Amino acid sequence: MERVERGRLLSASVVLMAAAPWVWGDRINRDRAAMVPMFVVAIIGFLVPSTAIGTAFLYQRFAVFLLPAYALMFVAGNPPEHDARRPAPASALARTRSLSVQVAMIAGSLVFLTDQSIRLRRFEAENAGLEQVLSRTEPGQRALNLVFDRESAAYGNPAAYMHQALRYQAEQHGFVDPNFAIFVPQIVRFRPEHYPFDTEQVDERPETFQWKRDSGRAYRYFFVHKTEPLQASFFANDDCDIALVTRSGARSLYERRNCR
Repeated sequence: MERVERGRLLSASVVLMAAAPWVWGDRINRDRAAMVPMFVVAIIGFLVPSTAIGTAFLYQRFAVFLLPAYALMFVAGNPPEHDARRPAPASALARTRSLSVQVAMIAGSLVFLTDQSIRLRRFEAENAGLEQVLSRTEPGQRALNLVFDRESAAYGNPAAYMHQALRYQAEQHGFVDPNFAIFVPQIVRFRPEHYPFDTEQVDERPETFQWKRDSGRAYRYFFVHKTEPLQASFFANDDCDIALVTRSGARSLYERRNCR
């Protein structure tokens, strides 16, 4: 229910932003070059797939350009010759209308930012176990991220926990698989001859992890996010002992020890 209400709020904000130039009395720019950015964004939105060349959320990434491209289509007000013939009451009404739209847009932005701030604070409390897990690790090690439960109820995001373990890589200078360096758009990528183990299946379905097939021995740490405790036989193998180092909430840290 909360997600539905949040979706309605976001939809109302989008409608407000789209209607603002028309309510203000702006007009379409006569310079057709101003339409090009919006045309390009629209073409990308309608024709570019969501996943291509090993890259997910492809066309969605261009949504950041949508509002700026839309705004570029308009110029302020009517031509000066029309303004001179506009009666005073209409001018006062136009100013009132313009002020109302500005206030509505500011209020909508504040509501959106407030909602985001509240959700982030809830998520911070929900995700507090990550700090405890990271405090039990040593730097410079290789780790595997196993996320069984991706969704955050506090933030209302179905994939909030997918890449949280990469904080170990950022703060402890280790290396965590699956890693963004396998994707084409990244500035820093693996060289073809140094590609890591294929972790795509484990990323999508961590319950399918197999010690031999997924090169379990290569990892010292296993970051697990799962609401229910992991089965005792999950890391069963003939090579190494796997010990539970710590568990906090839905997050657990396992460590490879005593390999033979």
